[in-house]
Amino acid sequence: MFSRDARRADKRSRSEVQSAPPGAWRGPRRGRGLLVTPLLAIGLLVLTAGTAGATGDRDTERGGHSIDITAVDLSYSLSADHVPSGLVKTTLWNQGDQPHQAQIGKFKDGVGVADFQATLKGGNPEAVIGLFAGFYGGPNVVAPGHSQTTWQNLPPGHYLLLCFVPDPATGMPHFAMGMYAPFEVTGSARSRSIDADQTVTAVDPFRFVIPATLHTDSVVRFQNQSAMDVHELSLGKLHQGKTVADVVAWANPRTGGGPPPFDEMGGAGALNPNGGEEWFTLDLPPGSYIAFCLVPDDETGLPHAAMGMVQAFTVVDD
Repeated sequence: MFSRDARRADKRSRSEVQSAPPGAWRGPRRGRGLLVTPLLAIGLLVLTAGTAGATGDRDTERGGHSIDITAVDLSYSLSADHVPSGLVKTTLWNQGDQPHQAQIGKFKDGVGVADFQATLKGGNPEAVIGLFAGFYGGPNVVAPGHSQTTWQNLPPGHYLLLCFVPDPATGMPHFAMGMYAPFEVTGSARSRSIDADQTVTAVDPFRFVIPATLHTDSVVRFQNQSAMDVHELSLGKLHQGKTVADVVAWANPRTGGGPPPFDEMGGAGALNPNGGEEWFTLDLPPGSYIAFCLVPDDETGLPHAAMGMVQAFTVVDD
């Protein structure tokens, strides 16, 4: 494993990829056990300009297989559309003019991209959610000019990468405008772990277990130990004078709204409950941050953040 100094030198050599200003976005909506439509809560989450903080700048000589995903406008270009089962590294490079993500969804048995396309033609984008058996994380939303790397264990099957970010002009999720890409995982089911500097865990009821400090330029393991709920790990930096309570209030559509009291700083995509896990690179300047989950509860419709799933933590450099 490379030293942090070596990884930082590599990061500086590629700094031009990280130079574009961030944009506004609304994250994917996910419900208990499965993703739910982003259209159910349109207008609920309007994230203003922030800084994408999770980037693919750490050494990735960890074995396994990889897919480089280039996002341009409303389409993906993949370096590979077939990978062996097991640990897969996914890196999203956003070369478009809007924020993008690459959420990984696994189709149900007997279902594929043709069914997805046919369902989209029905005019109800939310109906595609029923085609998926589960969700395996993947690079979360990054601003134009930024990148993010994740690792996840993928069992054999047919998969789809989707971007749930709504288009600012139409309000439609990008996947409904053509931003999706299929790939296949083949071979015997197998999994492996990689070394992580620290672990963040989502647990019941609606909370994170986070170390008091996380280290910049590190790899973080995110695991979902909830018994029932899909969770994500979103990271933010509070605006001056704002608190965790302000985030909880903002996330509640009955009391909040308006610009968020934080800048978005990356994080990990949606994971299945009961032990879903992935790893992601964390590259945040030292300072105070918050972790939060904007997945809506399927019973109340409230984002988990509005139900208290917001926690402060500190990033240090050592």
